[in-house]
Amino acid sequence: MKKPELVVDSKCIIGEGPVWDSDTGKLYFIDILGRKMHCWNGREIEGTIEFDQSLGFAVLRERGGVVAGLQDGYYFADFDGKPARQVADPEPGREDGRFNDGKVDPAGRVWGGTMPTSLDTGYGEASPDSALYCMDADLQVKTMLTGVIQGNGLAWSADAKKFYFVDTQKFCVQEFDYDMEKNQLSNGRVCVEIPKKKGIPDGLTIDDEGNLWLALWGGCGVAKYDPKTGAQLDFVELPALNVTSCCFGGEKLDELYITTASLGTDLTQYPLAGGVFRIRPGVTGRPSYKFKG
Repeated sequence: MKKPELVVDSKCIIGEGPVWDSDTGKLYFIDILGRKMHCWNGREIEGTIEFDQSLGFAVLRERGGVVAGLQDGYYFADFDGKPARQVADPEPGREDGRFNDGKVDPAGRVWGGTMPTSLDTGYGEASPDSALYCMDADLQVKTMLTGVIQGNGLAWSADAKKFYFVDTQKFCVQEFDYDMEKNQLSNGRVCVEIPKKKGIPDGLTIDDEGNLWLALWGGCGVAKYDPKTGAQLDFVELPALNVTSCCFGGEKLDELYITTASLGTDLTQYPLAGGVFRIRPGVTGRPSYKFKG
């Protein structure tokens, strides 16, 4: 495996949530504390959406624009400069929380986990008073999991019968049986445990062989795990301390795009922190789906 290359020197405070648009060959990613979503066309950032709140994720809609998870709920937004529009708020009245990572499932519904803002730096203590939500095309929100501390990475197996979820402060990846038609999770269990010395588990994606690629905040890279055994199979080292998320992209979905953060980093040691990197890991991965609503 070759070393990762810097493709966007974006200098994000917390770069996150990469999404590959297979229809256009463009990469989208966000800066959580910078309150922005960027569109990269392979040469330059060609568009940016600015928000008035911290955002945890922004995913693409089939009819254009994005669904963003902000501090007070789901919003629709576009690159036209118009204000974002709230469409649902699963935690009304909560002032100390926000959406964190989110993703669209193979059926076109958008999922998002919440977290307390006290954990914005990646460190601290919090109670399990957050949750994982799913919004369907009719803008109806269903609570998928409760007792969450810091909702983070999400992934579905190729047959959509398994769902993987990172609750960061539990230092593990959880696996659930998933009924996509009923949109139900069951039989939750830990499939991968992350030793604290390796970093804090963050964003997640899955390859076509069923292995998980997990970004490690404070761990300088992305670790590849076999969810069947919990074993680490490989590691992609990054020239950034806080690695946040990854997704598969490229024409053949054989490229791994990796986001990083400059927050909490000695930039004299890691001058490229906050950028987006790319590597060909030798496998193909699952596509980024679009919201049907």
